[in-house]
Formats: sequence, structure tokens, C-alpha cells
Amino acid sequence: MKQQIPLAIVFILGITFMIQYFIPAEASQDLFDNTQKWLRVTSVFAIVLGIYSILMVHFHKIKRKAPNWPYSVVTIVGIFMMLILGFALRTPVDY
Repeated sequence: MKQQIPLAIVFILGITFMIQYFIPAEASQDLFDNTQKWLRVTSVFAIVLGIYSILMVHFHKIKRKAPNWPYSVVTIVGIFMMLILGFALRTPVDY
């Protein structure tokens, strides 16, 4: 049941937006635009939560010197390098 509900939601939304693509009515375009706005908002929260989770797991491994803890250092350094490069090399986005 835990797997079937998310799959059903994804399937229904996939069919809905496939129909929206081929039938460009104003109502379906409004639905698509509103969904895109909500996806932007929820994706930001998901990214922040994911980065926080990864950092906490790897900081904990480093703190207790778990086996292969140097790989956790590499992971954390990689996350911060991507963050720095992402802000330094970003291009303007038109919304």
C-alpha cells in the first residue's frame, strides 16, 4: 500500500499533464502553471532537508571516527564546493 499510493499519484499526474500538453486549453494551462509554482516551492524544501540530512549523517560519522570516515570528509567538502561554485557561476534565470 505504501508503494501503490505514490505510484498512483504519479501515474494520474503524468496522464493529466500529457493530456494538457496535447489539449492546450486555458484551464489546463492554468493547472500546469500552478503546479509548476508549487513544485518550485516544494523542491526548495526537499533540497534543504536533504542537504541537512546528509550533513548530519556525515558529521556524526566523522565525530565518532566510524569506518571509512575520510569519505565523509570528502562528501562534506564536495557539498560545500558545489554550493560555492553554484553561487559563483550561476546564470540569471527568467521566471
